[in-house]
Amino acid sequence: MDGNVLRVMRRRPSARTWLTLVHHALQFDDLACAAGIEPLGDGWVEIDADQAEEHLAHILSHDLVHDRELLPQQSARWFAEDFIKTLGANGARFATNISGCLADATYSWRPATRFAVDAGVVILAATGSAIYWVADED
Repeated sequence: MDGNVLRVMRRRPSARTWLTLVHHALQFDDLACAAGIEPLGDGWVEIDADQAEEHLAHILSHDLVHDRELLPQQSARWFAEDFIKTLGANGARFATNISGCLADATYSWRPATRFAVDAGVVILAATGSAIYWVADED
């Protein structure tokens, strides 16, 4: 993975950003605990790689509270694609706390932090697992 991708992801303006990479995790809750966010148990929403890329691109490009642009959409899509494709090949599983579509604001979420709004993507794969999570305040 391009080191620039991780740098941009870590520097996204937010109240707090989590980016945790581990060699292997068995469950979404295992990775959440490793990152220091609340495990969601049955609250995880499993998604496919395309949906994970779409969620991640929106999280990178827009503030979660006011939906203002933080990063051009094209750049965010490139970073999201690189992150998902690098970690999410060969039978990977993806999850989020979001039901619906972030881009058109028809979504609900299950909080995983003490912040006003949070969202992220979790990847479980044989080659490595990752969680990218962002929290914003009003």
